[in-house]
Amino acid sequence: MNFCDALSDLLTGRNISVPQLAEMIGVKPSTPYFWTKGRSVPGKDRLDDIINALGLEPKMANQLIELRAKPEGRSDSKKTDLKKSHVSKSKFSKKFKKVINISDLSITEIAKKSKVTRASIHSWSNGDVVPKVSKLRLVLKAIKCPTELFDELIFICESEWAKQPRPKGYKTRSIWEKAALKRVGQYSGFTKIQLNIPKDNSSDLIVSSKNDKGSTQIPIIFKNKTGDLNLLFVMACKARQMTNAEVVVIITFKNLTQYDEALFNHFGIMVMTEEEFYSSENELASKIC
Repeated sequence: MNFCDALSDLLTGRNISVPQLAEMIGVKPSTPYFWTKGRSVPGKDRLDDIINALGLEPKMANQLIELRAKPEGRSDSKKTDLKKSHVSKSKFSKKFKKVINISDLSITEIAKKSKVTRASIHSWSNGDVVPKVSKLRLVLKAIKCPTELFDELIFICESEWAKQPRPKGYKTRSIWEKAALKRVGQYSGFTKIQLNIPKDNSSDLIVSSKNDKGSTQIPIIFKNKTGDLNLLFVMACKARQMTNAEVVVIITFKNLTQYDEALFNHFGIMVMTEEEFYSSENELASKIC
């Protein structure tokens, strides 16, 4: 049994819901929800609050403490099975995950203390990305990582960074933008091409071309829910000018309704969601032939 299963059983046995537990210990409902789903575990102090709120006997309390300390206590067994094939086996991710598991702080508490998002910390431990050294330092300091492990992780991070440098604009792309870029590339068969334009104007810009259309290019820009559409309009115009493309595509996180569609169309800029992009493949193909 792991921690999330044990906590779920305790709540069920006492007929206590997740929102009720959250109210009892003074946290948001989403926090214990993540505990019961194995996405994180409580910090040492928060675990004491749970033990006191549920009135656990010493034997049960010690069992819960032991389960929380185990690495498998941090992940739901079903979810782990589904994700195993996607987890990187890099030396950094293994070592970083180990350091996080032995910490007295939960992922939420580490994120709050270090000012680094939970999503970033999760992606590092899963091996999805290698962090910037400056951000890694903030997290390691937040969990008071031992000096020897601290120095080793920094060294590994710098080594892996050197082997796999990030593409231009990586740090300014959201998780959705990076995932959407990968999906669009796999679906359409487009190949990424880097434009030689100033970095401050190209951080979110990806230019693609069909594999069998060597010199034919179509700029694709990804706009997350907080992106500045006005800035993307300027970027799209510059990209179209540089590539001589008939159209530029802006793929948005969600459907946009409040923008000057006629103006965008006049300059050959198509705004659509990711789903609309897939359904409009034939239309786009006719424009880039």
